[in-house]
Amino acid sequence: MPVRMDEKTRQQLTELFDQMESDVTLHVFTSEECAYCEEAEQIADILDGLSDKLRVEKWRHEESPAKAEELGVDKYPAMVIQGRKPARCRYYGLPVGYEFSVLVDTILDAAGGEPSVSEETLKIISGVSQPVHIQVFVSPTCPYSPISARTAFKFALLNRNISSDVIEATEFPELVQKYQIRAVPKIIINEVVQFEGAGPEEDFAKKVLEAVKLSER
Repeated sequence: MPVRMDEKTRQQLTELFDQMESDVTLHVFTSEECAYCEEAEQIADILDGLSDKLRVEKWRHEESPAKAEELGVDKYPAMVIQGRKPARCRYYGLPVGYEFSVLVDTILDAAGGEPSVSEETLKIISGVSQPVHIQVFVSPTCPYSPISARTAFKFALLNRNISSDVIEATEFPELVQKYQIRAVPKIIINEVVQFEGAGPEEDFAKKVLEAVKLSER
């Protein structure tokens, strides 16, 4: 199904991206055996022409496996957002519906300084000194999913020890089965902490801390 964007939305995004403090690269990964990769490339092509400050690089897994490994990509389609700081913000699936705002807002965050979080959250996340892997399962029709997705990406931007994957659940049924996902957003941290729902960011940060402590055992 072709992906389209109306002229008003294009203009609004251009104005937002032109105001970015620094350039951002959006790495878009596709594969030959991928149900939604064509649509992912269409989204990439639309974004690529909006602003000189947003650079889109497209990679085919079969041709550039080393790049996928470098950025930790293991599913397709995937979009990796990289700004002025090294970060691991990966979106798996199509960022459409409610999730499109997550992609846009994270691009803007990556271009600036530190994303906005509470003082309590910043203290917890800044103190993480070992690898943390966050997975957030979402749906483009769920109005609560973007809250958890945005929070996970903020954490990855704040601390290079944290990598965050936002995964469109219906596009990866094998993972839905593996983690027995019944509702979204569903968050899994280091495979040891799981919870559902979009709560305050401070509660999310405390779950990260809980996962760190459990992983140390």
